[in-house]
Amino acid sequence: MKVTHTFKIPYEQALYGQLRSKQVECGKVWTDIIRYANQYYRTCKKWMSTSDLESMMKNTYDLPSQTVQALIAKYDANRKTTLELRKKGNTKAKYPWRFKYFFSIPYKQAAFEVHKDRIILKHSNFSAPLSLVTMMGKKKKRLE
Repeated sequence: MKVTHTFKIPYEQALYGQLRSKQVECGKVWTDIIRYANQYYRTCKKWMSTSDLESMMKNTYDLPSQTVQALIAKYDANRKTTLELRKKGNTKAKYPWRFKYFFSIPYKQAAFEVHKDRIILKHSNFSAPLSLVTMMGKKKKRLE
């Protein structure tokens, strides 16, 4: 079982614009994933593999490669969950179809470093003291 912490990152005011632009870029990636995968399904009558999606999205966006891979993995997990629900008889389950303008930025483990006293995000010039971050995180989620 993994225990995760949810917390607000204490950005400086100047970094909020950069964060917003990254969220918009993630929304563009998600929208393009939906568009390409659905178009491929309509023409070939089978789903596009994740490796094909990753190679199609490679070096296209102003995001770290781990973030684009995480978005593709999230799409693939949603698609597989919908398939399982439909096999069990839930006909209301829909494949991912909605385009998004903003999307929360997923971080893989390779996108940040945790040192003894700091958390450093690799794609930006931001680091936060670990004591401040853990004090801010009041919500705890358990993943199984």
